[in-house]
Amino acid sequence: MTAPLERLRQPEYTGTNRCLPCTVLNLAITAAIGILVAVVSIPAAIGVVAICVAVISLRGYLVPGTPELTRRYVPAGALRAIGKRPSGDAVDTQATSGEALVEFCLEAGILEADGDDVFLTDDFHRDWNERIEAVRDEDERAVLADVFDDEPESLTVEVNDEWFVVYRNGEKLTHWRSKAAFVADVAADRALAAWTDEWQTFDQQQRGRILGRLRIMLLDCPLCDDALDVRQTTGCCPGEEAIVADCPDCGTTVFESAV
Repeated sequence: MTAPLERLRQPEYTGTNRCLPCTVLNLAITAAIGILVAVVSIPAAIGVVAICVAVISLRGYLVPGTPELTRRYVPAGALRAIGKRPSGDAVDTQATSGEALVEFCLEAGILEADGDDVFLTDDFHRDWNERIEAVRDEDERAVLADVFDDEPESLTVEVNDEWFVVYRNGEKLTHWRSKAAFVADVAADRALAAWTDEWQTFDQQQRGRILGRLRIMLLDCPLCDDALDVRQTTGCCPGEEAIVADCPDCGTTVFESAV
């Protein structure tokens, strides 16, 4: 039974990609269908509801074509009310524009350009990979203590649906998309500090943006060295398209960002 069920499953709309508001909406539709069928037969209603719930669990939605229908027909006001961005809405260009960051990386010898394409220089890529190997071999708490300039005993980590969440004395401090993302960013931070004195002039938010953008250029998983799979995903609501880089071998997500 497992193989047929897996063929029905749509990972782009389930698991960590599941849209909670859309799931709630589809469950409400299921409940309405169940009530209508219950007027005729309660056992039949139970069976119908069970099938609908199974479909939602496996595929992410009940009504065929839901992602496309949602993007096209759900009013913008309703989307904003549930925390979604309509496809026509403007985005924060200061947060998404990477021109200044790319310029910095080009001048520092971290990136090189070939026409419209930019990619890591061989020297920086090699340095980064060597530092990745060093970071993943270090004690996790010692690395965290170095990153946050704190005592190791005050820092703890929780991995929740791959998210790498850091706590200081029981209170959330920050998070990464995964442990692989954490390892990659710490290693890149160390490499950048060695490559250019200008790195110290950036604030924490600017550093985070640069590190996050560099991470999409990694070719191999920071945890297991397997080749990363980079693809574009489409959510079930407008504005949920994303670029994702994950590892087919260990299943970790190294990069995920809306486009």
